[in-house]
Amino acid sequence: MTLAEMAEELGLSARTVSSVVNGKAKERRISKATAERVRQYLDLKGFVPSLNATRMRKSPDGLIGILHSGGLAGHQAKAFEMLLDRLDGTADRPMEVRLVRQDRFPEGLRDMVARGVSKVVWIQRGHPERELLGRDDITGFLGRVQLIIQNFLFSRSRNEHGLTSRGVHLVGVDRQKGYEVLASRIAALGHRCVLLPQLDSYGFATRFMVGGMRAVGIRLASCPGFVSKGDLALDAEALVEPVMRSMQQDGATVVCMGSDDSAAHLMGALLRRGIRVPGDISVTGFEGLEFGASLVPALTTLSMPVAAMVERVCNIVAGEAKRHRHCFDLELVERDSLGPAPRRLSRSGRTRASSRSGKRHTGSERAGNE
Repeated sequence: MTLAEMAEELGLSARTVSSVVNGKAKERRISKATAERVRQYLDLKGFVPSLNATRMRKSPDGLIGILHSGGLAGHQAKAFEMLLDRLDGTADRPMEVRLVRQDRFPEGLRDMVARGVSKVVWIQRGHPERELLGRDDITGFLGRVQLIIQNFLFSRSRNEHGLTSRGVHLVGVDRQKGYEVLASRIAALGHRCVLLPQLDSYGFATRFMVGGMRAVGIRLASCPGFVSKGDLALDAEALVEPVMRSMQQDGATVVCMGSDDSAAHLMGALLRRGIRVPGDISVTGFEGLEFGASLVPALTTLSMPVAAMVERVCNIVAGEAKRHRHCFDLELVERDSLGPAPRRLSRSGRTRASSRSGKRHTGSERAGNE
Protein backbone atom coordinates (compact mmCIF):
# COMPACT_ATOMS: atom_id res chain seq x y z
CA MET A 1 0.00 0.00 0.00
CA THR A 2 1.45 3.36 -1.00
CA LEU A 3 1.66 6.50 1.11
CA ALA A 4 -0.78 8.25 -1.24
CA GLU A 5 -3.35 5.44 -0.84
CA MET A 6 -3.09 5.62 2.96
CA ALA A 7 -3.51 9.40 2.86
CA GLU A 8 -6.62 9.02 0.70
CA GLU A 9 -8.20 6.55 3.14
CA LEU A 10 -7.48 8.90 6.03
CA GLY A 11 -8.76 11.93 4.16
CA LEU A 12 -5.44 13.71 4.68
CA SER A 13 -2.70 15.02 2.44
CA ALA A 14 0.25 12.79 1.58
CA ARG A 15 2.52 15.43 3.10
CA THR A 16 0.71 15.17 6.46
CA VAL A 17 1.00 11.37 6.56
CA SER A 18 4.66 11.52 5.45
CA SER A 19 5.44 14.04 8.20
CA VAL A 20 4.02 11.73 10.88
CA VAL A 21 5.84 8.67 9.45
CA ASN A 22 9.16 10.52 9.45
CA GLY A 23 8.74 12.00 12.94
CA LYS A 24 8.27 15.60 11.78
CA ALA A 25 4.69 16.17 12.94
CA LYS A 26 5.65 18.73 15.59
CA GLU A 27 8.08 20.52 13.26
CA ARG A 28 5.34 20.94 10.65
CA ARG A 29 2.70 21.93 13.22
CA ILE A 30 0.43 18.92 12.75
CA SER A 31 -2.05 18.63 15.64
CA LYS A 32 -1.51 15.90 18.24
CA ALA A 33 -4.95 14.47 17.47
CA THR A 34 -4.19 14.14 13.75
CA ALA A 35 -0.75 12.66 14.41
CA GLU A 36 -2.23 10.09 16.80
CA ARG A 37 -4.94 9.17 14.29
CA VAL A 38 -2.29 8.54 11.64
CA ARG A 39 -0.19 6.42 14.03
CA GLN A 40 -3.16 4.28 15.03
CA TYR A 41 -4.02 3.77 11.37
CA LEU A 42 -0.42 2.74 10.57
CA ASP A 43 -0.43 0.27 13.47
CA LEU A 44 -3.70 -1.19 12.24
CA LYS A 45 -2.20 -1.67 8.76
CA GLY A 46 1.04 -3.09 10.18
CA PHE A 47 3.07 -0.39 8.45
CA VAL A 48 6.74 -0.01 9.46
CA PRO A 49 8.88 2.67 7.75
CA SER A 50 12.05 1.48 5.97
CA LEU A 51 14.92 1.61 8.43
CA ASN A 52 17.49 1.96 5.65
CA ALA A 53 15.63 4.86 4.06
CA THR A 54 15.32 6.61 7.41
CA ARG A 55 19.01 6.10 8.14
CA MET A 56 20.08 7.39 4.75
CA ARG A 57 18.07 10.57 5.22
CA LYS A 58 19.77 11.14 8.57
CA SER A 59 23.27 10.42 7.25
CA PRO A 60 24.47 12.67 4.43
CA ASP A 61 27.42 10.32 3.84
CA GLY A 62 25.26 7.19 3.53
CA LEU A 63 25.64 3.96 5.45
CA ILE A 64 28.78 2.21 6.69
CA GLY A 65 28.95 -1.53 6.08
CA ILE A 66 31.00 -4.31 7.66
CA LEU A 67 31.25 -7.34 5.38
CA HIS A 68 32.84 -10.27 7.24
CA SER A 69 34.10 -13.29 5.31
CA GLY A 70 36.96 -14.20 7.64
CA GLY A 71 36.99 -16.54 10.60
CA LEU A 72 34.84 -15.85 13.64
CA ALA A 73 37.75 -16.64 15.94
CA GLY A 74 41.18 -15.30 16.78
CA HIS A 75 42.37 -11.90 15.61
CA GLN A 76 39.62 -11.61 12.97
CA ALA A 77 36.90 -11.98 15.60
CA LYS A 78 38.73 -9.43 17.77
CA ALA A 79 38.88 -6.96 14.87
CA PHE A 80 35.19 -7.51 14.13
CA GLU A 81 34.22 -6.81 17.75
CA MET A 82 36.40 -3.71 17.97
CA LEU A 83 35.02 -2.30 14.70
CA LEU A 84 31.46 -2.84 15.89
CA ASP A 85 32.26 -0.93 19.07
CA ARG A 86 34.00 1.91 17.24
CA LEU A 87 31.63 2.39 14.29
CA ASP A 88 28.19 1.48 15.64
CA GLY A 89 25.71 3.21 17.87
CA THR A 90 25.50 6.78 16.60
CA ALA A 91 22.54 8.34 14.80
CA ASP A 92 24.76 10.10 12.27
CA ARG A 93 26.82 6.97 11.53
CA PRO A 94 24.39 4.11 10.82
CA MET A 95 25.82 0.71 9.93
CA GLU A 96 24.96 -2.51 8.12
CA VAL A 97 26.63 -5.84 8.97
CA ARG A 98 26.68 -9.01 6.89
CA LEU A 99 28.52 -12.33 7.28
CA VAL A 100 29.35 -14.26 4.11
CA ARG A 101 31.71 -16.99 2.92
CA GLN A 102 34.86 -15.75 1.19
CA ASP A 103 33.63 -16.98 -2.20
CA ARG A 104 30.30 -15.21 -1.70
CA PHE A 105 31.90 -11.78 -1.30
CA PRO A 106 30.57 -10.45 -4.67
CA GLU A 107 26.99 -11.12 -3.56
CA GLY A 108 27.66 -9.47 -0.22
CA LEU A 109 29.09 -6.36 -1.90
CA ARG A 110 26.12 -6.10 -4.27
CA ASP A 111 23.76 -6.35 -1.32
CA MET A 112 25.63 -3.60 0.52
CA VAL A 113 25.43 -1.28 -2.49
CA ALA A 114 21.73 -2.04 -2.91
CA ARG A 115 21.17 -1.06 0.73
CA GLY A 116 22.76 2.34 0.16
CA VAL A 117 26.07 1.57 1.86
CA SER A 118 28.77 4.03 0.76
CA LYS A 119 31.75 2.70 2.76
CA VAL A 120 32.43 -1.03 3.18
CA VAL A 121 34.96 -2.55 5.57
CA TRP A 122 35.72 -6.07 4.35
CA ILE A 123 37.21 -8.34 7.03
CA GLN A 124 38.56 -11.24 5.01
CA ARG A 125 41.15 -13.98 4.70
CA GLY A 126 42.66 -15.20 1.49
CA HIS A 127 43.08 -13.58 -1.91
CA PRO A 128 40.84 -10.50 -2.21
CA GLU A 129 42.41 -9.58 -5.55
CA ARG A 130 40.95 -12.77 -7.00
CA GLU A 131 37.48 -11.63 -6.02
CA LEU A 132 37.95 -8.11 -7.38
CA LEU A 133 40.38 -7.89 -10.29
CA GLY A 134 39.44 -8.99 -13.77
CA ARG A 135 35.72 -9.04 -12.98
CA ASP A 136 33.80 -6.26 -14.67
CA ASP A 137 30.68 -7.05 -12.64
CA ILE A 138 32.60 -6.28 -9.43
CA THR A 139 34.99 -3.50 -10.43
CA GLY A 140 31.96 -1.50 -11.58
CA PHE A 141 30.79 -1.35 -7.98
CA LEU A 142 34.09 0.18 -6.81
CA GLY A 143 33.07 3.48 -8.35
CA ARG A 144 29.97 3.54 -6.13
CA VAL A 145 31.45 2.47 -2.80
CA GLN A 146 34.64 3.04 -0.83
CA LEU A 147 36.14 -0.39 -0.07
CA ILE A 148 38.51 -0.95 2.86
CA ILE A 149 40.11 -4.42 3.04
CA GLN A 150 41.00 -5.43 6.60
CA ASN A 151 43.59 -8.22 7.12
CA PHE A 152 45.32 -7.86 3.76
CA LEU A 153 48.53 -9.91 3.60
CA PHE A 154 51.22 -7.82 1.96
CA SER A 155 54.02 -9.42 -0.07
CA ARG A 156 56.28 -8.50 -2.93
CA SER A 157 54.42 -10.73 -5.38
CA ARG A 158 50.83 -9.62 -4.80
CA ASN A 159 48.93 -7.25 -7.04
CA GLU A 160 48.55 -4.40 -4.58
CA HIS A 161 48.63 -1.67 -7.24
CA GLY A 162 45.75 -3.31 -9.10
CA LEU A 163 43.62 -2.70 -6.01
CA THR A 164 44.93 0.64 -4.74
CA SER A 165 44.72 2.17 -8.25
CA ARG A 166 40.96 1.53 -8.06
CA GLY A 167 40.70 3.41 -4.79
CA VAL A 168 40.68 0.33 -2.53
CA HIS A 169 42.32 0.80 0.88
CA LEU A 170 44.49 -2.12 2.04
CA VAL A 171 45.02 -2.53 5.79
CA GLY A 172 47.15 -5.45 6.93
CA VAL A 173 50.57 -6.88 7.75
CA ASP A 174 53.70 -8.20 6.04
CA ARG A 175 53.75 -11.77 7.39
CA GLN A 176 56.99 -12.78 5.72
CA LYS A 177 58.79 -9.86 7.34
CA GLY A 178 57.36 -10.95 10.71
CA TYR A 179 58.54 -14.52 10.23
CA GLU A 180 61.99 -13.23 9.26
CA VAL A 181 62.14 -11.49 12.66
CA LEU A 182 61.04 -14.71 14.41
CA ALA A 183 63.51 -16.81 12.37
CA SER A 184 66.37 -14.47 13.24
CA ARG A 185 65.61 -14.85 16.94
CA ILE A 186 65.31 -18.64 16.58
CA ALA A 187 68.71 -18.76 14.84
CA ALA A 188 70.25 -16.53 17.51
CA LEU A 189 69.17 -19.09 20.13
CA GLY A 190 71.11 -21.80 18.31
CA HIS A 191 68.26 -23.55 16.48
CA ARG A 192 68.98 -24.83 12.98
CA CYS A 193 65.86 -26.83 12.07
CA VAL A 194 62.23 -25.76 12.44
CA LEU A 195 59.26 -28.09 12.07
CA LEU A 196 56.28 -26.70 10.15
CA PRO A 197 53.45 -29.27 10.51
CA GLN A 198 51.49 -27.68 7.66
CA LEU A 199 54.48 -27.50 5.26
CA ASP A 200 53.33 -30.32 2.97
CA SER A 201 49.98 -28.62 2.26
CA TYR A 202 51.89 -25.39 1.52
CA GLY A 203 48.83 -23.23 1.94
CA PHE A 204 48.53 -19.51 1.43
CA ALA A 205 49.73 -18.55 4.94
CA THR A 206 52.41 -21.28 5.00
CA ARG A 207 54.37 -19.70 2.17
CA PHE A 208 54.98 -16.61 4.32
CA MET A 209 56.38 -18.84 7.09
CA VAL A 210 58.59 -20.68 4.59
CA GLY A 211 59.84 -17.47 3.01
CA GLY A 212 60.66 -15.93 6.38
CA MET A 213 62.53 -18.99 7.67
CA ARG A 214 64.54 -19.57 4.50
CA ALA A 215 65.51 -15.91 4.30
CA VAL A 216 67.76 -16.40 7.35
CA GLY A 217 68.97 -19.90 6.49
CA ILE A 218 66.73 -21.99 8.77
CA ARG A 219 66.30 -25.60 7.63
CA LEU A 220 62.67 -26.77 7.47
CA ALA A 221 61.06 -30.10 8.32
CA SER A 222 57.49 -31.29 7.80
CA CYS A 223 55.06 -33.95 9.02
CA PRO A 224 54.52 -36.23 5.96
CA GLY A 225 51.07 -37.73 5.88
CA PHE A 226 49.59 -35.47 8.55
CA VAL A 227 46.05 -34.41 7.66
CA SER A 228 44.08 -32.06 9.88
CA LYS A 229 40.88 -33.49 11.35
CA GLY A 230 39.44 -30.02 11.83
CA ASP A 231 39.65 -30.34 15.62
CA LEU A 232 42.54 -28.64 17.41
CA ALA A 233 42.67 -31.13 20.29
CA LEU A 234 42.63 -34.18 18.00
CA ASP A 235 45.19 -32.59 15.67
CA ALA A 236 47.52 -31.89 18.60
CA GLU A 237 47.40 -35.50 19.79
CA ALA A 238 48.01 -36.73 16.24
CA LEU A 239 51.05 -34.46 15.91
CA VAL A 240 52.94 -35.75 18.95
CA GLU A 241 54.45 -38.81 17.22
CA PRO A 242 55.45 -36.86 14.05
CA VAL A 243 57.05 -34.18 16.25
CA MET A 244 59.06 -36.76 18.20
CA ARG A 245 60.10 -38.44 14.95
CA SER A 246 61.23 -35.13 13.47
CA MET A 247 63.23 -34.37 16.60
CA GLN A 248 65.14 -37.64 16.07
CA GLN A 249 65.41 -37.77 12.29
CA ASP A 250 65.56 -34.10 11.28
CA GLY A 251 67.00 -32.54 14.41
CA ALA A 252 64.01 -30.22 14.72
CA THR A 253 64.17 -28.15 17.89
CA VAL A 254 61.31 -25.70 17.26
CA VAL A 255 57.70 -26.20 16.12
CA CYS A 256 56.06 -23.15 14.53
CA MET A 257 52.26 -23.38 14.57
CA GLY A 258 49.90 -21.25 12.49
CA SER A 259 47.83 -19.98 15.43
CA ASP A 260 48.01 -19.50 19.18
CA ASP A 261 45.15 -21.96 19.68
CA SER A 262 46.91 -24.78 17.81
CA ALA A 263 50.20 -24.03 19.59
CA ALA A 264 48.51 -24.18 23.01
CA HIS A 265 46.91 -27.55 22.24
CA LEU A 266 50.20 -28.94 20.94
CA MET A 267 52.12 -27.86 24.06
CA GLY A 268 49.53 -29.61 26.22
CA ALA A 269 49.76 -32.81 24.17
CA LEU A 270 53.58 -32.79 24.26
CA LEU A 271 53.71 -32.22 28.00
CA ARG A 272 51.29 -35.11 28.59
CA ARG A 273 53.72 -37.35 26.72
CA GLY A 274 56.66 -36.15 28.81
CA ILE A 275 58.15 -33.85 26.15
CA ARG A 276 59.32 -30.68 27.84
CA VAL A 277 58.64 -27.25 26.35
CA PRO A 278 61.09 -25.62 25.80
CA GLY A 279 63.61 -28.02 27.38
CA ASP A 280 63.20 -30.65 24.65
CA ILE A 281 61.56 -28.58 21.92
CA SER A 282 60.33 -25.00 21.62
CA VAL A 283 56.86 -24.03 20.37
CA THR A 284 55.67 -20.74 18.85
CA GLY A 285 52.25 -19.47 17.79
CA PHE A 286 50.72 -16.69 15.74
CA GLU A 287 48.10 -13.98 16.47
CA GLY A 288 49.06 -12.66 19.90
CA LEU A 289 45.86 -13.59 21.71
CA GLU A 290 45.70 -12.62 25.38
CA PHE A 291 45.49 -16.16 26.79
CA GLY A 292 49.01 -16.97 25.53
CA ALA A 293 50.56 -15.07 28.44
CA SER A 294 48.69 -17.27 30.96
CA LEU A 295 49.85 -20.62 29.57
CA VAL A 296 52.56 -22.68 31.28
CA PRO A 297 54.99 -22.15 29.70
CA ALA A 298 53.85 -18.76 28.42
CA LEU A 299 53.56 -18.80 24.62
CA THR A 300 55.97 -17.03 22.27
CA THR A 301 53.97 -15.59 19.39
CA LEU A 302 53.86 -13.15 16.51
CA SER A 303 51.19 -10.64 17.51
CA MET A 304 48.76 -9.06 15.07
CA PRO A 305 48.48 -5.27 15.67
CA VAL A 306 44.69 -5.46 15.72
CA ALA A 307 44.09 -2.26 17.68
CA ALA A 308 46.35 -0.19 15.42
CA MET A 309 44.73 -1.65 12.29
CA VAL A 310 41.21 -0.95 13.57
CA GLU A 311 42.24 2.60 14.42
CA ARG A 312 43.51 3.07 10.88
CA VAL A 313 40.26 1.70 9.42
CA CYS A 314 38.30 4.20 11.50
CA ASN A 315 40.55 7.00 10.25
CA ILE A 316 39.88 5.94 6.65
CA VAL A 317 36.13 5.87 7.27
CA ALA A 318 36.38 9.38 8.71
CA GLY A 319 38.22 10.57 5.58
CA GLU A 320 41.50 11.18 7.41
CA ALA A 321 43.76 8.87 5.34
CA LYS A 322 45.23 9.96 2.02
CA ARG A 323 47.28 6.89 1.11
CA HIS A 324 45.68 3.56 0.18
CA ARG A 325 48.42 1.20 1.42
CA HIS A 326 48.48 0.71 5.18
CA CYS A 327 51.07 -1.95 6.10
CA PHE A 328 51.80 -2.76 9.76
CA ASP A 329 54.56 -4.83 11.37
CA LEU A 330 53.92 -7.96 13.37
CA GLU A 331 55.29 -7.84 16.90
CA LEU A 332 57.45 -10.68 18.21
CA VAL A 333 56.28 -11.35 21.77
CA GLU A 334 58.95 -13.64 23.20
CA ARG A 335 58.01 -15.73 26.21
CA ASP A 336 59.03 -18.98 27.91
CA SER A 337 57.92 -21.46 25.22
CA LEU A 338 60.93 -20.45 23.08
CA GLY A 339 64.30 -21.29 24.60
CA PRO A 340 67.87 -22.03 23.51
CA ALA A 341 68.41 -25.07 21.30
CA PRO A 342 68.94 -28.34 23.25
CA ARG A 343 72.52 -29.62 23.11
CA ARG A 344 71.87 -33.27 22.34
CA LEU A 345 68.87 -35.57 21.90
CA SER A 346 68.53 -39.04 23.37
CA ARG A 347 66.87 -41.85 21.40
CA SER A 348 63.61 -41.17 23.24
CA GLY A 349 63.56 -37.61 22.01
CA ARG A 350 64.48 -36.16 25.43
CA THR A 351 67.50 -33.87 25.80
CA ARG A 352 70.51 -35.12 27.71
CA ALA A 353 71.43 -31.59 28.60
CA SER A 354 69.87 -28.26 27.89
CA SER A 355 71.38 -24.81 27.60
CA ARG A 356 68.11 -23.26 28.81
CA SER A 357 69.05 -20.37 31.06
CA GLY A 358 65.55 -19.72 32.36
CA LYS A 359 65.80 -16.10 31.32
CA ARG A 360 62.65 -14.61 29.91
CA HIS A 361 63.03 -12.40 26.87
CA THR A 362 60.46 -9.77 26.02
CA GLY A 363 60.15 -8.77 22.40
CA SER A 364 60.07 -5.06 21.67
CA GLU A 365 56.99 -3.52 20.12
CA ARG A 366 57.16 -3.26 16.33
CA ALA A 367 53.67 -2.01 15.48
CA GLY A 368 54.75 0.60 12.98
CA ASN A 369 52.95 1.47 9.79
CA GLU A 370 53.43 3.24 6.57
